[in-house]
Amino acid sequence: MEEEVWNKIIRYCAYRERSVAEIRKKITQLGITNLNRQNKIITALKTLGIASDEKFVRAFVSGKVRINRWGPEKIIFELKSHQIEPGLIKKTMESFREEIEQNCLQLISLKIQHKNKIIHTEKLKIMRYLYAKGYPVPLIEKCMSAFSEIHED
Repeated sequence: MEEEVWNKIIRYCAYRERSVAEIRKKITQLGITNLNRQNKIITALKTLGIASDEKFVRAFVSGKVRINRWGPEKIIFELKSHQIEPGLIKKTMESFREEIEQNCLQLISLKIQHKNKIIHTEKLKIMRYLYAKGYPVPLIEKCMSAFSEIHED
C-alpha cells in the first residue's frame, strides 16, 4: 500500500506545484493518518525537490497576478489558507509589487475605455470592482488619481 500511495502522491504533485498543507491533506485522504508516516513522505518529497512551499508560493502568486489579475489582499488570504509562513508571503508579494500596481492601472483603463468623463457613481463602481479583486483601498485611490477622466463631482 505504501508504494501505491507514494505513486499517487507523485502524480498529484506532478500536475502542478502543491503546498505542503495540500500534500498532507491528500496523504490523509489516501488513508495515511499517522503523522510520523506523513512526515516521512513529506520529508522525502522535500528532499527530491517535489514539495516546496517556496516554489508553490511563487507559482501561485505568479498565476494569480498574471492570469487572474488578483490584488494582493485576495492572494494573501488564499496563501494563509494554505498555511504558508507570513515571512514567505511577504517576501514573494514584494517581488510582484510593481506588476500588481500595473494590473490595477490596466483594470481601471479597461473600465473607463472610450469615456471622456467618469462621474462619481461610476468611480465607486470601479473601486468596488477592484476591491473585490483584492486591491487595497490606498492602491486603488493611487491608481485612480492617475486618470484625468475621473472627476470628483
